[in-house]
Amino acid sequence: FGAFILLRAGDDDEEDDAGGKTVTGFWPVFSTAFMAVFISEWGDLTQITTANLAATNGTASTAIGSFLALTSVSALALVAGRFIAKRVPLKTVQRVGGVCMAGLALWSLVEVFTG
Repeated sequence: FGAFILLRAGDDDEEDDAGGKTVTGFWPVFSTAFMAVFISEWGDLTQITTANLAATNGTASTAIGSFLALTSVSALALVAGRFIAKRVPLKTVQRVGGVCMAGLALWSLVEVFTG
């Protein structure tokens, strides 16, 4: 579904020129980023591993380690995203992301049926 949305969004030339809506302001951007990370982490293998570490070891060391790891990965995504946004057109980023997602979806389907 994500691949379909990204690949379809890359073809909307008229909508971009007509003034597509951009999210601005602290709280709208904060809530969008928070929800994107929060929802994407549910069921993630790293969250399951973190829960296992918290259950078997200390919660303080697990909490600090996982917080620092997620913070550093998010900071890296921000820096890389800003770098890419300044040098690559948004449509190209959307198409590459869509193709990558479609490839992962195909790979997942193959794995389901081939074991």
